[in-house]
Amino acid sequence: MRLGDPGEDPGCQPLPGGYACPAEPGARVGEAAFAGTSTASLVLEGAGLTQGVREGRFWLGLLGEGLPAGGTLTLKDLRATVVVGF
Repeated sequence: MRLGDPGEDPGCQPLPGGYACPAEPGARVGEAAFAGTSTASLVLEGAGLTQGVREGRFWLGLLGEGLPAGGTLTLKDLRATVVVGF
């Protein structure tokens, strides 16, 4: 997760439909463990995400580790629900 526009970050490389950026320290806001299944739930939380929601601007990225060579990760029907508590 990042609060700055990856298109304005010289460390990010443009890709079709997005950017490849180095991971920012402390930027992890959630984790999904598939463990041999085709789906996994994901809950995002953290101070950076809260700040991004308050500012109305944030970018989410993915870091894939342990994926099989030649595999495909497809994201479909993405939905976000923001729950704000005080």
